[in-house]
Amino acid sequence: MSLSKFFNSSLLLFADQLVTAGGGWIYWLVFSKLVSPTEIGVTTTVYTVAVLLVLFSELGLEYPLLKKSKSNPSQAFGTTILIEAGLVICIAPILFIAIYLLYDKSIQEFGWIAIMIMGCTSISFVLRYFLLGTFHTKSVFIISSICTAIKFLVAYVFVSLGFGSFGLLFSFFLQAFLLSVIYFAYSLRTFRISVGSWNYIKDFIVEGLANTPAKLARMLSLNLSIILLATVGISTSEVGTFYIAITISITVSSLITSMGFMIIPTSAESKRNLSFISLKFGVSLTTPLIAGLVAAPQFILSLIGPQYIAETTSLVVLSIAILPYSILTTSISSFNLTGNFRKIILVGCVQVVTFLLTFFILAPSYGTVGTSIAILMAFISSSSICLVWMKHAALRIIWNSCIALAAGWLISYLINISFDFNNVYAQLLSITGAVIGTFIVLVMLKSLSLKELNLLKKGLLNTSSR
Repeated sequence: MSLSKFFNSSLLLFADQLVTAGGGWIYWLVFSKLVSPTEIGVTTTVYTVAVLLVLFSELGLEYPLLKKSKSNPSQAFGTTILIEAGLVICIAPILFIAIYLLYDKSIQEFGWIAIMIMGCTSISFVLRYFLLGTFHTKSVFIISSICTAIKFLVAYVFVSLGFGSFGLLFSFFLQAFLLSVIYFAYSLRTFRISVGSWNYIKDFIVEGLANTPAKLARMLSLNLSIILLATVGISTSEVGTFYIAITISITVSSLITSMGFMIIPTSAESKRNLSFISLKFGVSLTTPLIAGLVAAPQFILSLIGPQYIAETTSLVVLSIAILPYSILTTSISSFNLTGNFRKIILVGCVQVVTFLLTFFILAPSYGTVGTSIAILMAFISSSSICLVWMKHAALRIIWNSCIALAAGWLISYLINISFDFNNVYAQLLSITGAVIGTFIVLVMLKSLSLKELNLLKKGLLNTSSR
């Protein structure tokens, strides 16, 4: 029953992340053509600053929420709202001061909406993970999808009326506001609300703080690297094309992210550490997707637009980085389940230091490719530490994935040299061959058994029928 629930919730969360990523990409694709570059710049600056401060209001509270919510939902519900409200109140003045000290009037006039976005996003964030921790994943998926659609429609109406940056920022605020209100109302209808003891609150905060370095490192590598590129003289156009490459890699890695998250409440409910299962299925199912990206990165980018082909090398490097990211993600979930918070802090700090060092060495000379390498090195360094603590069975899964990935690439290479590389059908065949070939090798190496595949199939069918 636990595994069935794990697969169902993981696949629903994966679908939710696909909708969010796809919706975000369509959003910027449409509105970048409807408003001026200056208005896009103002919008992204205000929103990025607000989201950056959201990181410090969230800490790493998603992990204790996923672990504790199922066993005592009422206390987890009330405690997390209390903690988050206190953090928002403390951080709001910092956001206000930062905007008015660091930016000009074009940004300052939106300071109030940045604070509202930060506050609502923070509240919706903790409520989202509270509901995930109690396995209300389908409700999260439905609510999130509806609010994503509303954000797009509101932005379109406001932009059509000539509101520009305000219309875009208001759509972000409305989405966060609706998410927080609906999540809260749904939680209140389903659970009672109470606040835990001081020790319960302290445990929540300590676990959240312990996860903050790793979360900061992930955000710094995958999100704030876009902002850092501007500090080393990379043009806006290059940053824009690199953003698409990094978005593709984040989307593919969202499967392992979903499994890494949902194994925590599954393990907590069953009172067993099932993190090996998330590593086994997550890495084994993600590796064929990596092979597909590496097989024809230029073709994949060309589907979005010819201007994005320049980031082919970056996409290859970022695709390879998904494998060590998978190791890191499942390891952090395991450390949270066993209470090894010092290990979480260590891998997070190593990741931050490695990324910053390699970024400022490579990015000034090699631009977006250098940034991709910095991201890869950050994940390799932190995941290498995790490998030291892993058992033999986990190491075998990772080794098998490396072999299968190499085999998938070889298959795609042979297809490419056998057919016209510029032929669309040849590229599709190359991707298909790489994905299927990688998966077959994984099964041959017994990373996944036929019995486990059947279990996964049942979980997928149950998800689609619910």
